[in-house]
Amino acid sequence: MARLFTAGLAIVAIPFAALAQTTHLDSAETTTAETAALTAAAGTTSTASAKKPLDHDVYDIWNRLAGTSISPNGQWAAYTIAPGDGDNTVVVRQTKGREEYRFERGRNVRFSDDSSHALVLVQPDDEVVKQQRKDKVPVGERDKQALHVLDLATGDITVIERVKSYAIPNEEEGVVAILLEEEPEKKDKKDKPAAAAASSAGSNGSAGFSWNDQSGWSWNQPDQPARRNAEENEDEADDGDKKRKKRGLGTTLILHRLETGGQVRFDYVTDYEFDENGRKLAFIARTPDDENDGVYIVDTTLGFEVQIASGAGRYKSLAFSEEGDRLLFLTDRDLDQELDNDERGYSLYAWTAGDRGAASIAAEGDRGIPVGWWVADNPSPRFSESGERVIFGTQPRPEIEPEEDKDAEDDDEPKVKLDIWHWQDARLQPQQLLQASRERDRSYTAVVLLEERNAIVQLANEDMPSVIIGSDGDADYAVANTDVPYAIEDSWATPGYVDSYVIDVRTGYASKVLERHLGFGMRLSPNSEYLVWDSGEKEELYCVSVQGAINGKDPTILNEDIPYPVFNELHDTPSVPRPYGTAGWTDDDESILIYDRYDIWEIDPDGRGRSVNITEEFGRENEIRLRYASLDRDQDTIDPSEDMLLSAFGEKTKQSGYFTDSLTADILPSEIIMIDERLSGVEKAEDTDDLIVTRQTFENSPNLYHTTTAMDRFRQLSDINPQQDEYLWGTAELHEWISADGEELQGILYKPENFDPDKKYPMMVYFYERLSDRLHGYEAPAPARASINTSFYVSRGYVVFKPDIPYREGFPGRSAESAILPGVTSVIELGFVDPDRIGIQGHSWGGYQSLHLVTVTDMFAAAESGAPVSNMTSAYGGIRWASGLVRQFQYERTQSRIGATLWEKPSHYIENSPLFRADEIDTPLLILHNDEDGAVPWYQGIEIFNAMRRLGKPAWMFNYNGEAHGLRQRHNQKDWSVRMQQFFDHYLMDAPAPVWLVEGVPATEKGENMGLELVDDK
Repeated sequence: MARLFTAGLAIVAIPFAALAQTTHLDSAETTTAETAALTAAAGTTSTASAKKPLDHDVYDIWNRLAGTSISPNGQWAAYTIAPGDGDNTVVVRQTKGREEYRFERGRNVRFSDDSSHALVLVQPDDEVVKQQRKDKVPVGERDKQALHVLDLATGDITVIERVKSYAIPNEEEGVVAILLEEEPEKKDKKDKPAAAAASSAGSNGSAGFSWNDQSGWSWNQPDQPARRNAEENEDEADDGDKKRKKRGLGTTLILHRLETGGQVRFDYVTDYEFDENGRKLAFIARTPDDENDGVYIVDTTLGFEVQIASGAGRYKSLAFSEEGDRLLFLTDRDLDQELDNDERGYSLYAWTAGDRGAASIAAEGDRGIPVGWWVADNPSPRFSESGERVIFGTQPRPEIEPEEDKDAEDDDEPKVKLDIWHWQDARLQPQQLLQASRERDRSYTAVVLLEERNAIVQLANEDMPSVIIGSDGDADYAVANTDVPYAIEDSWATPGYVDSYVIDVRTGYASKVLERHLGFGMRLSPNSEYLVWDSGEKEELYCVSVQGAINGKDPTILNEDIPYPVFNELHDTPSVPRPYGTAGWTDDDESILIYDRYDIWEIDPDGRGRSVNITEEFGRENEIRLRYASLDRDQDTIDPSEDMLLSAFGEKTKQSGYFTDSLTADILPSEIIMIDERLSGVEKAEDTDDLIVTRQTFENSPNLYHTTTAMDRFRQLSDINPQQDEYLWGTAELHEWISADGEELQGILYKPENFDPDKKYPMMVYFYERLSDRLHGYEAPAPARASINTSFYVSRGYVVFKPDIPYREGFPGRSAESAILPGVTSVIELGFVDPDRIGIQGHSWGGYQSLHLVTVTDMFAAAESGAPVSNMTSAYGGIRWASGLVRQFQYERTQSRIGATLWEKPSHYIENSPLFRADEIDTPLLILHNDEDGAVPWYQGIEIFNAMRRLGKPAWMFNYNGEAHGLRQRHNQKDWSVRMQQFFDHYLMDAPAPVWLVEGVPATEKGENMGLELVDDK
């Protein structure tokens, strides 16, 4: 690869070994049959005697697997190693060979469309930047991220420094666009500014860009309109610098040829956008000279630029049509530039290939835009799939505060600030305040019909704010589901009531087809021929043609002849159940595929013929949940002529895997793989049958593997946590028992490594609702946001039990008792748990349940209750401050499961409130409740703590100042992890107590005396 040196840039191509570590990972392929043996043998490379228990100092060295991808030719894979604390590492490695490249501090990796290159952004060293900040180095001169372009054939890399962003077209022609940071200012004023030097490097100064013809491109077009070089001499350069500081000018954009390294550069660019295939590049320029501001289009094949809009003003939101022959953008160039930005608004412009310039197609005052409304700048306008329509947003023009009122703000007179709560407010004041910014910026969908002389049709409005146009914007009709008439009821009704409309896109006329529907609203089929919706109240799925809906035709009940529920069979809250959903539609809206609990059914949307179980009830017979797994991200429908890939999960066994099945043949699903692991994240190479997939168990860290669609052999590509071999770990297994209500239940039982059934272990019990499906989930050692880390406790000699909990309406507390207590007893009966050394821990809903349990049993030696609701009567009318919602819905319809208002069933609220039985608690109680909890008001923790204190019972409450429902700051997480371990170790392992547990910490010593020292060590 050629070495590149361009004026004002640090760009160089050098062998990769000089930049990053190259490694060879010996990854032997394994067959499916060998998988179980490998799983069993994992983690045995170190002898047990050499291993040590996990401690709190290991959190930062444990890694997560993230950002996986596979090259189009299937020969390369990329993934990110994300440590607990510290810089990420991007790894690019061969799927079948041994080459591997690592980019420390890397992110945002992309493969080129021809699989010849990998591109990675590399962040600056954080410690260096911190030091630069301390040294007061100007922001523009601090280290910035760089783009590394790796040639996968040679291993050479091109480094482009000081990069803001980069982009590759979806179907790129071997080019990448790279926007640079502003060049640092020259210390010596006699030196020509870097931007001026670079601009003058162009061929004859024409076209306003320079180019490096190492690619063989003929990009110099002297007869094209040129953007004037505004810095042709030092005086003009100084003026330009002053204007730059005032106007926030653009920076350099590089168009880089991947194959040869050839480059073209453009100055003063603020934004850019490729078309789908990379043959056109649009960019916005903001220059020191107003007449050169505007929008430009570059032909990346021929190498010339054309200015399609110019003049002073703001330009934004570039968007190409799918064919690349049209471009959209927003601008306020036609408006008085002396006005403030919030007084000008925007016009929507469009350009068509062959036109000399762009033209306005929508602006305030145009026919079709409501009077007093203007074009919104969010969301960005876009073309429909055909390119014949433009979908954009409008909104009421905001009222501008009069100048005299602005002056009045400077008065010394204090202003009254208050919130006025009105009983007929659609939204509560806290919710309004949280959503105020969003509501001020809310826009409403409109469409420009380019095929009808740019006619503008307003589709959405304030009563019908959300509109979806079918067929990616090209359908004749759109659908709107609105809860506006029922906004007050939304405070307690869930999922809420909606009215649904079908809207004629050409006229904007809306036909109401569904009124006061309790559910999730209507959806259009891919071809926009049909409407589908559900009724959880009746547990029915409906479908009707769009025209039929408009004309009042009765819908088809899709599940009418299906003998099994298509709504959640395990639903246990006092609300309507959700449907299992759909796999999608076959081509041309011929049929719809819907799920029951286990299988897939094909149904004619018009109700002709009987429903067909295409998986032959194989899923139900074997208690395996089968779901369609598309390997094509661009696929909108299902081709019935091709076999379907199905993901599989065994509800009883917790195995996972994949099957294939046919829509046309009357055959059973064919198993590809089914193993005692969690398989996830399958991605297919675009041009081959190569796959990457993540595999994990509790014992084995998630790692990336290469295979093919046959999934008969797997090759490990990553090993993100090799240090695990140095530490004691554990095992996970299913445990089954019968609840007090006679129901068969499952849970997960974790045992320490080198488990001895003749020993007596302490046990931690952790719960939420149903957790057993996580049997094969890996739990990396990490500081606690709220709850115990299973791996940590098992490593240190605890047994951990996680029981499933089903619920009965009105009795959440008793439901927890019925499931958990017999489950704990069944584990004790196995003989290896010390019944006097059992602790429980839960957070939020789990915190409520742990608090409830200690009011009805003395089975537990210690309990931690995080963010618990202790008093449902006082919590009922409280506010969830993170959302502004009143908590009533939670008790009446969702997780708390009371199923009635406080005045309808006050006894239920009292019975399920642990506060009213605080005198029955004999278990030492640790409480975590933070003063900025946005889900459960922290006074709930205060209520139970003060009750325990009043009763003279041992209790401790932790409030991490400024923290939310779960701890967000890592140092607080680490602190809480230590304290929770100290608490349970003291009561369950006879460990010395810390000072905070024995003596507390006075407020006068806050922040200085942490009280972590053990009493025996003092």
